[in-house]
Amino acid sequence: MDEIGQLMQSPVFSIGSECTLSEAILFFHTQRVEALFVEEGGRYVGIAIKSKVINKIGCGLSPETGFIRESMEQPIPCLDHHSSVLEATQFMTSNRIQFTAVTENRLVIGLLSKKDLNAGINNP
Repeated sequence: MDEIGQLMQSPVFSIGSECTLSEAILFFHTQRVEALFVEEGGRYVGIAIKSKVINKIGCGLSPETGFIRESMEQPIPCLDHHSSVLEATQFMTSNRIQFTAVTENRLVIGLLSKKDLNAGINNP
């Protein structure tokens, strides 16, 4: 297994930038995902990571009045689906990120986590 396209999570889940943090937490829970793309105006503008959203709430951002756009990561890191596992590992490590979008012809087709990479490395 050399390419990350074989390890990515697809389809991807997204949430509107106007959703509250409590709506986002519910979505994380019901879809059983750790990260979501944040959508605005028909395009992805960021990534919301469950642990960071929970941290924002813990630091005082209101779940009922705080919006997901206030806790999303920007810009969205991207790798082509033909990128190797080694390239992805180096990219994510050097950028200190846990998630990256996987693209084909500049369109997002999946989401890759460090957990996905580790599983692929340990189970080739």
